[in-house]
Amino acid sequence: MRNVALVIPVLADSTFLIAHEYRSNHKRRMYGLFGGAVEKGEDPVAAGLRELKEESGYSAGKATHLASFTLLHPKLVFHVVLAEDLSPGERALEPEEDIDVINLTGEKVLSLIRSGEMSDCVSVAALLYYFGFGKVHNIS
Repeated sequence: MRNVALVIPVLADSTFLIAHEYRSNHKRRMYGLFGGAVEKGEDPVAAGLRELKEESGYSAGKATHLASFTLLHPKLVFHVVLAEDLSPGERALEPEEDIDVINLTGEKVLSLIRSGEMSDCVSVAALLYYFGFGKVHNIS
């Protein structure tokens, strides 16, 4: 089974950090969450925080595992991590990674989902789970 951590980073002002990343398989930039593979023996929350730091530069003082999802492919599990109490720092991107860090209000995140501009299915599922069942922040 392959595990992937996805991180929903929420700043103190209730805005969200979103990745705007070039995806070579789609040949375009896409909005989505930060995340990546959970290494063998690694806790999904720790993996999510590691990926958040590498891709955005931010460290979290508080992290909560919100949910786990599978696709139709039963050997792939996505773990959703809420990251709060964020502090900025240096990123450590892989050479092939081309990621911009975007700060958006909750309303703008939902607008990207509604319009289809954010179309990564696992990011959309994780964010809608957060807004529906997770710790809901003021989204205006």
